[in-house]
Amino acid sequence: MAFDLNRLQTLIARHGHVARVVIADVQGSSPREVGAHIWVWQDGQSGTIGGGALEYQAVEQVRAALSRPASWSAVHPLGPQLGQCCGGVVRLVYEIFDQHSCPVSRNGVVIRAIDVPTGQGALALSRMDQ
Repeated sequence: MAFDLNRLQTLIARHGHVARVVIADVQGSSPREVGAHIWVWQDGQSGTIGGGALEYQAVEQVRAALSRPASWSAVHPLGPQLGQCCGGVVRLVYEIFDQHSCPVSRNGVVIRAIDVPTGQGALALSRMDQ
């Protein structure tokens, strides 16, 4: 699933700070596939990463951080502790944008920085045409 820069720009114009939470990696069973994402703003959201406790917690975490542009990733086991029965593990990437941190597009390629905290392991990157 490609990064929809036009959608992000529209959401930022309407809501100011906007977050995107995307499934970056899946090990085992998961409610959604790699690339599934949800857009989140202060009083709404669009899309889904599978619903349930995983999505609820992801939305709550990113809403609490909406006031500042940032990006991070976190690993979530989908087992009894989270109230999910999938049994797999997902890595979510959280990205918060505003009008000053919105990515740019050059020759059809969306360019943006993604931080991966030390100790979180490697994050696979790939080119996705707009």
